[in-house]
Amino acid sequence: MDLRETFKDLPVGDKTYRLTKMTPRTATWLYAVVSAAAREGEPIVNALGRLTEQEFDQVQTVALKHAFALDLREGIEVPVPALSRKDVAENPAALYELTCIAVLYNLTPFLAVPAPK
Repeated sequence: MDLRETFKDLPVGDKTYRLTKMTPRTATWLYAVVSAAAREGEPIVNALGRLTEQEFDQVQTVALKHAFALDLREGIEVPVPALSRKDVAENPAALYELTCIAVLYNLTPFLAVPAPK
């Protein structure tokens, strides 16, 4: 992955979403929270299930600030905050999938390098 990449468009179900990069400080916080709950060798998204409700809410809020649905308006793709769309905000499966994808997109640089011991 190009570390200079600032966004990526990904299909989720029948919709395309634009994920944007967090600031390095926010991504570092996210990594610290999620990796603290992770068990050695497991997929990082499995750790989300061990977060407290408050931690998960914080992680999801931060992650979804960086997720946008691409709506077609007059032939132009317009990024719309994912949470402003009912098909996302009222769909638990879509919310969780989008949360996981946004977390992984922003944590990929951390996952490419072994954690210090």
